[in-house]
Amino acid sequence: AGSLIPYDDDDEEKKEFKWGSPSTTNFQGVLKDYSTNPKRFKQFLGGGGAGIRMEDESRYVLPIQALTNDGKNVSLVILAKDFTYGWEFSNGTSDEGCIQPAVLEWKDKSLLMMTSCEDGSRRVYVSSTMGNRWTEEYDTLSRVWGNSLKRTGHGVQGGFVSTTIDEQKVILVSQPVYSGEEGKKETGRLHLWLTDMQRIHDVGPISAENENVAASTLLYATVEVPSLEEEEEKEEKKLYCSYEVAAAEDGKYNIAFVDLTEKLEDMRKVLAAWKEKDAQIAKEYGCGNEKDANERRDCDDGDLTKGLVGHLSNKSTKSTWADEYLCVNATVHGEVESTPDGELTFKGPGAGAVWPVGDMGQNVPYHFANSRFTLVATVSIDKAPETGSSPIPLMGVRMNDAQGTVLFGLSYTHDKKWKVTFSDGLRNSSAYENAGWEANTKYHLVLQMDYNNGLFVYVDGESICDTEDYEVEDYEDYKSFYDRLKKLLESHSISHFYIGGDGKSNSGNVHVTVTNVLLYSR
Repeated sequence: AGSLIPYDDDDEEKKEFKWGSPSTTNFQGVLKDYSTNPKRFKQFLGGGGAGIRMEDESRYVLPIQALTNDGKNVSLVILAKDFTYGWEFSNGTSDEGCIQPAVLEWKDKSLLMMTSCEDGSRRVYVSSTMGNRWTEEYDTLSRVWGNSLKRTGHGVQGGFVSTTIDEQKVILVSQPVYSGEEGKKETGRLHLWLTDMQRIHDVGPISAENENVAASTLLYATVEVPSLEEEEEKEEKKLYCSYEVAAAEDGKYNIAFVDLTEKLEDMRKVLAAWKEKDAQIAKEYGCGNEKDANERRDCDDGDLTKGLVGHLSNKSTKSTWADEYLCVNATVHGEVESTPDGELTFKGPGAGAVWPVGDMGQNVPYHFANSRFTLVATVSIDKAPETGSSPIPLMGVRMNDAQGTVLFGLSYTHDKKWKVTFSDGLRNSSAYENAGWEANTKYHLVLQMDYNNGLFVYVDGESICDTEDYEVEDYEDYKSFYDRLKKLLESHSISHFYIGGDGKSNSGNVHVTVTNVLLYSR
């Protein structure tokens, strides 16, 4: 619970103030510094988040908004070595239409800037050149958070800070999660998120259920606390949040201030779980398990967990297959049985699991999948389909269009062949003739997509689909397969991954056992 500080214009005593001597003598000189090209801007605006001081104390960095000469809003930063030598505008900016910037320092003196964009999402940009160039960070954070329930509008300013918890560099984010009935005004309850720039965990709500929250800010601080025993001060880590609460009338806001220090222990447990799971993956699948000495020489355990964001293994209920990285759970459909080894057996039409991407709604922790991903699973086919039956889906990717189009997926046929299915117009589906499947045999299956390089399917390390070898006949319209893929992904986004059937009536009579489903952001 936090304290509310009501604000009323009538309570404020009107006072005049005068500017004193400027703290910097060459601000005009900065404006004349054509290396930053300030003439491309018509106006500089406020409305950004809090500034930061770099850890090595080399610079101060403030996020600002600017209006370009053609009337477009962009976000950028201004930097100063100290308050004596003036401010420098970053040469790079966000995309047009992105406002409300917040900035933090990340690893290797890089900067991250979160902005609220007119497409309804919060884009995150990274710069390793102190803002001279900003690149959208597609791998983890960008476009994860929606600005409203249906991901429209610019939304409100949120908290965005970096810190170190148990020697682990992390980022904390506060944003409202909206709810509301059709035709009624949305209400937002403030949530706190934890990320290490690989995984994203929803710590949970940090505002009261009956509060409608707007803008927020976070403060992670080291506080000196007196010690009664040693009569010396000791340091404690504290986490605070201040946020706006919509008043019942007049469109005014109250300010709430909450102490979130208790949440630090919850986040420590999450970080410990990530570390433990990484160690388990490395032990189970790592280099020590390679029989061939040459393979061990080229093996790196770090590759196993690099970009690993989710793991579905042996924690399941009748309706949920839990992600052991505590990020996004899968939903189970149809007849499902758990084996003593923690595997899941799917039986019957539509039986399987759905791992949501865009289906999450306002906030999409796996948004990176619209650019690139690798989905891995260990699967055994327990029963062959009936002769003459349609191919049975094993795993794949569906889009969020009205038809629930399969972007691409892997199926198995009654004559013991593998078949790769593609979206209509992307490429003709085809059976793989060089190798088949045998019942009750475990196979390691991999689906991989890279926005710039195409689609790939592997069975036990053998490529059965590589779109780099594909030439599109309609060269004038699309020039290449990759242009078709990009066109499809620009018009729609990924809805979910499916393992086995995904509740569709046409999923066929599935009978497979699945374990160790891994999702990578690479």
